[in-house]
This record gives sequence, structure tokens and C-alpha cells, in this order.
Amino acid sequence: MKTINPLNCYFALIFLLSVSFLSSAHAGVIGCNANPEKKTKILFLSNRPGGKQRKNWDLYETDIASRQTTRLTDIPGTSIRWFDKDPTRQRVVIAASTRGNLAIGPSGKDGGPADAEEIIAILERGNKTPNILVDLRPNGFNPKKFTSVWHPTFSPDGQRIVFSASKQRESNNLWIMNQDGSQLRRIFAEPNRTQNDPRFAPNGKIAYIRHDKTGLQQLSNRDLFDVWLIDPDNPRDNQRLSNEPRIPGVSLTEFDPAISPDCRHVAMIRAAEPIGLKSLWRPFSANAIMSTNGQASGFRLMQSGLNPGRSHGVPTWIDNETILSYRRERKVKGWRIIVYNITDDDRDVTVLNLGAPYGHSDLSPIAY
Repeated sequence: MKTINPLNCYFALIFLLSVSFLSSAHAGVIGCNANPEKKTKILFLSNRPGGKQRKNWDLYETDIASRQTTRLTDIPGTSIRWFDKDPTRQRVVIAASTRGNLAIGPSGKDGGPADAEEIIAILERGNKTPNILVDLRPNGFNPKKFTSVWHPTFSPDGQRIVFSASKQRESNNLWIMNQDGSQLRRIFAEPNRTQNDPRFAPNGKIAYIRHDKTGLQQLSNRDLFDVWLIDPDNPRDNQRLSNEPRIPGVSLTEFDPAISPDCRHVAMIRAAEPIGLKSLWRPFSANAIMSTNGQASGFRLMQSGLNPGRSHGVPTWIDNETILSYRRERKVKGWRIIVYNITDDDRDVTVLNLGAPYGHSDLSPIAY
């Protein structure tokens, strides 16, 4: 394990939540929570100006009541691409990159962090130097010889981290390690099939995206990504969640699943337009919600449905009915954080103005 040196990371987080082991209304599953505590803060990424390097993506915190926003990180030459909070401690795990100007969106335009994650590291309150667990840079700590890493996420007890990674001539697969980087292992070996976007459910299982096809067929079948739920300690317990009928004439690709605190629903992103090889990672067109009983019952598209003018980003849960996400806002030429209730009309959306100026974006919110 190495450290970034030097890095001036002014990091101060106070995480208020601890893991709850209350039984939920969902079959009494341990870890699921029918009555989660009220959240008071939002963590998010932004490329707003004022940092040491122009257009770097840094971590910010906003008080929900006062809307007062504070920059938490300012790491020269390093842009945070993804982060997740430890529910039990005052720290986050990040995926970051040091490759040039990182203010490039998934479609190649300014608007979101570039897909260039090189580093998995933990930022802890009061420590100016992040602990690097995996480093893909030359001479970096890369024990499994990964060629890419993606979306590290803490387990509910904060003891383990799951992420997606690829090796030479392999697709992305799920990997898991202890919070100190030890006992790194692959969860379910499918070197020719993509497994991506892992996120822990409150009960310790992992929701992720898996492609139906293997090898080169994945490139010609971009609409066959579906949501699965796997037990990391018993990979045979690998349950497909999204097996719903597809919409005629529309390619559906699913990304970034998130399980609700009571383990009853999963929110995700669905790309709902034809996707060609020249736009593999185009902006997404809708949030979706469904049940987690294995039958994808109650599946519904949310927030303007298939309207391509309303692109949305990664969803997270505030409580069992309320979702945080982000949406492309044409009027401000950037992405803004939104909040909405899954039981309300799809148009009932609150856009949170957290202070990003015109042409800059706020992304990937997490409430705590």
C-alpha cells in the first residue's frame, strides 16, 4: 500500500450515520432498514472554479437545511471520478485520476469526469494524505495487474470495498478487498463477460450490471446489460433482477443500480435510445425503479420517461421513497443535483442550486 506524496488534501467530514441492523418490512432481512435516520448533509462532486487546478473534480459538502456548501478536497493534479462514504467512519473511498484535463463527459463533451480512473484510495478525516489501495500508474501498487478500475464502494459495515476492474485481454469483473487493501480477490470469474457498477445493498449483497453476451458480442449487443444481485461470499447466490419485457424498437441499457434502505426497490439508469459503437457511453435518458423480488415487478420509468432531452445521472437514496440524482440542465449548460419522490408525479422534481456557476456541474450526490 502506498500514499500519494505530496498531496494537499484538506479533508474534513463528519459522518453521522452508523450501520443499522434493524429488521425491515422486507422479509425481516438483517441490515435492511424500514425507518432510516433523517439525512442532514449531501456529499457530491463538482468542477466549479476556485481550486488549485482548473476544472478538477473535487468533493463538496452541503448542509441540506441551510444549503451552505463547503469544498472538502483540493488535490493538485488529481481529479476524483467516483466516491462512496463509509457508513460507520469519518472517511470516503475514491476513484481518481491524474491524467490531464478531466472535465470531459461520457460523450466527449465538457460536463462530467472522464472515464480514466487510475487510483483507489481512502480519504480519512484529519489526514491530509490519502491511503492508496490500488494504483494503475507506472510503478504504482497494482498487485493484480489491473488495466482499469471502476466504482469502489464500501460495505455497510465499512470493512470491505467492492469495485469493478479489468485485466489484460479481459472484461471488467467484480473484485472485493478488505478496507486496508488486503485479501483482494475476484468474486465471480467471468473474464469474457462484463460485470460493472457494483454497489453494496444494505443487507451486504452487491447490486451490479452484467452483460448477457460474452466476448465481442457485447459490442454488438449494447442493450443487454441487466441488474443482478450477488452474495460476495457465496457467488452461486447470483440473482437476476431486471428481466422485464423490453420496449419494442428501443435499445435499453441499464447502469448504476442502487438498493433502497429497506431492500425493497432498486433504482438505476436506463439508456433508452439506440446506441451505436461511436457513442458507447452516451448520456442516459431516464431513471427507473423496480422491486427486488426477482421478478422485476412494478417496473416503471421515471422523470420524463424516454425523453432524450432529460438526461439523468447516478441515483442514490435519501430514504425509502426519495431519490437523489443529477440532470443535464440546458439553461445553465451543466448538470444539477435533483431530488424527487418515487410515489409522486414524475414531473415533481426539485433542482438543488448548490452554487455551481453557469457552465459547471454538480454530480453524484450522496445524502448522510
